Amino acid sequence: MSDFFIVLIFVGCVTVLLSVFYTVRVFKQHETAKESLDSSIPETVQQHPYIKNPIFWSYIIGFGALLIFVFYLIANR
Repeated sequence: MSDFFIVLIFVGCVTVLLSVFYTVRVFKQHETAKESLDSSIPETVQQHPYIKNPIFWSYIIGFGALLIFVFYLIANR
């Protein structure tokens, strides 16, 4: 196996572990939340709605990883 493949596997495993821990934390917060369906949006999220959105972060990180991979393949040509 190449070194890049080992690093890619490591990054993937770390991403999966962080995702699992984040999901568990969100479920715990949801269980301890008050019983109302609608709650106020935190002020930090109101000020930065895109920065606090994990979907945008996953797109940005995924696209960045894709660019790094493409540049890696170009450099090893």
